[in-house]
Amino acid sequence: MSLADLPDDIFQIIVKKFGDEDAYYLAPVILTNKQGRDIGLSKEVVQSANLTALCLEPQKIFPCGVARTFFTHCLDVENHQAVYYEALRLITRERDISGSLALLNQLVPTHESANVAYAMFQMCAGRGDLAGATFDMIFDELGDRLWFNNYSPDLEMECEGLIETLFSYEPPNEDTFDPIWEFAYSERICVRDCAYWYEEEFYCEGCYIFNAALRICEIL
Repeated sequence: MSLADLPDDIFQIIVKKFGDEDAYYLAPVILTNKQGRDIGLSKEVVQSANLTALCLEPQKIFPCGVARTFFTHCLDVENHQAVYYEALRLITRERDISGSLALLNQLVPTHESANVAYAMFQMCAGRGDLAGATFDMIFDELGDRLWFNNYSPDLEMECEGLIETLFSYEPPNEDTFDPIWEFAYSERICVRDCAYWYEEEFYCEGCYIFNAALRICEIL
């Protein structure tokens, strides 16, 4: 018995496991026949599909990219990874900060990477107050993992991952949002004067967010 001979409900369970492992595994299923296409592109399968490997090759999900049609289908069913990476594409490639923030807002506060991106991009939109409120929420979620009131290795890992991904999207411009950029502010975030003097590879824990935010603003 082949997979195609299975009842649709059993076949869908198996295909969903493929997609949850890696969306690339859905391609041969979708190309097999009508049953494979219908199930492989069903909301139940695509909504939770793992797009990590696909989105690490951003040119494939850009307009006219080989995977753009599949990616937009993932967007239509609100796959969280599709929403997140499309938000990054909008701000890097289209300089559409409002559209990017609107997409990220769909994921806040349940998506850790989106939380960090949302806070960083609010600074680029000149909304230090919203950025500060978002960071306060992030600090609360970090709990015991938080050091020095506003630093955590986990937070640094998220920020560095965001910076690396933004670079991979090859933004055509730099410092687009510098004229309106405003650093996050809240009772838990403050910037020492010395932060303005620090080079990229040297900072104390309390200045990390400031340093990372400046780097992101420069990239965009």
